Amino acid sequence: MSKDAMRSKRNYNRSTYTIEGNTVRRTAPAGDQPRRSQPGIREKRRADRAAGRTRRNRERALYMSPGYVIFLSVCACSLFAICGLYINLRAQVSDHMSTVTAMEAELVDMRSDNDETQLELETSINLDQIKDKAFALGMQYPESDQIVYYSVEESDVMTQYQTAEE
Repeated sequence: MSKDAMRSKRNYNRSTYTIEGNTVRRTAPAGDQPRRSQPGIREKRRADRAAGRTRRNRERALYMSPGYVIFLSVCACSLFAICGLYINLRAQVSDHMSTVTAMEAELVDMRSDNDETQLELETSINLDQIKDKAFALGMQYPESDQIVYYSVEESDVMTQYQTAEE
């Protein structure tokens, strides 16, 4: 090869590299597609072996051993049992909530009835009638010497330790 041919080849190689940014290089000028080489016999054999390994791995993945099937069955059954227990507990909680709501409504009704009865009792008491009945039984107003006043200096709470029956 002559020197001119080598120079032109060297110049051609320089023009195939483009530099962008800091030190990025492309092996072909912008717009040109790089040439792809034909795969050789080695590459074909390697691809065939990889395809065979892939096929064997897929077959192995599809095969399920009896132990694995039993394990999955136990997991599925336990999952269904836990879900059933959860649903049962939620139903019980719902039943208890409805029972509590019904009891609260009953309590409100009972309190209302109690308040009405208390009001009836308070309005039915006639103090004049009680006074007349007391005089009929021989009771009198106390005289001034029968009235005793006392003062509480510490506390107005009385604690009873024994019942009056004893």
